[in-house]
Amino acid sequence: MENKYTVTGKVVKLNVTEVSIYREYPYTYITRSLAGNQLNKSDEELIQAVLEIMNIEFDPTNTIAKLTALSNEVKENLAQVKELGEHTKKNSETTQQSLFELTEQVFNLSAEVEALKGSHETEEEHHESTEETHSETSSTGTTNTPTDGTIAGN
Repeated sequence: MENKYTVTGKVVKLNVTEVSIYREYPYTYITRSLAGNQLNKSDEELIQAVLEIMNIEFDPTNTIAKLTALSNEVKENLAQVKELGEHTKKNSETTQQSLFELTEQVFNLSAEVEALKGSHETEEEHHESTEETHSETSSTGTTNTPTDGTIAGN
């Protein structure tokens, strides 16, 4: 007496593979449809697929438990993704604010540098004009202005 299943037929019909399995004792003959072309799978894999479908049909509690566990896992993953999304959004806002502040500081520094350059140029011009107009008063009270940068004498 054989207690093992054997594949008695496998046929592809419209993207579905119909698989028939047989067991001599207790006499059992089962035919189920499997999605897709399953002809490339081994007989043992086909037998397991058919028996899994049979178990789901007769006792779905195990499959329901697996699906519930999978659903809970998916919910946890979605919560983590949502948390990461919120964290990323906060980081992005912080980064944007920091960039704005840095840009503002650079702009202010640039304006200060330009102002300092302008005041430095003004000081140089003032210094040069003071040197040009600097004159020495003689004992007669007349002013001699040198043109060659030398100090005028009496």
